[in-house]
Amino acid sequence: MELDPPYCDVIVERWEKFTGRKAERLDLGGGDGMIYLASPYSHSEGNIREQRFRAVCRMAAELMRQGQVVFAPIVHSHPLVGHGLPSDWPFWERFDREHLRRCDELVVLTLDGWRESVGVTAEIRIAAELGKPVRYLVPEDSPGAPTLARVAKEAEV
Repeated sequence: MELDPPYCDVIVERWEKFTGRKAERLDLGGGDGMIYLASPYSHSEGNIREQRFRAVCRMAAELMRQGQVVFAPIVHSHPLVGHGLPSDWPFWERFDREHLRRCDELVVLTLDGWRESVGVTAEIRIAAELGKPVRYLVPEDSPGAPTLARVAKEAEV
């Protein structure tokens, strides 16, 4: 699901007011570390899982075009689910934890349902345990640089 930029502005303003911190727009030009791109996936409806998969693919491709090294677990796992693997967090936790350990930061793609996602919530917690920075990526309707808000490791958005 894509969000209108004015709505994203409201999200950022509310986050700043709630946390007392200032969000900053970051340049995504090729960093030295590897990004773990988290997003919601599991859903009872297969078409929702497919939409989420495609949205993550688009964002991972955009970040890679900008020079970032990205691992997106949904991009990796969605095709494997088609070969009989489960789609739920309890199965994928062990694998995702190891990938997150090897990455330098966690970036959460704030697709619809990200706050309720068991997997995303766990990935944020694991990143905090590992001392990894967490950023939140708000998809934009238009092509170009996405918006990232840098938050503290223990961020609660």
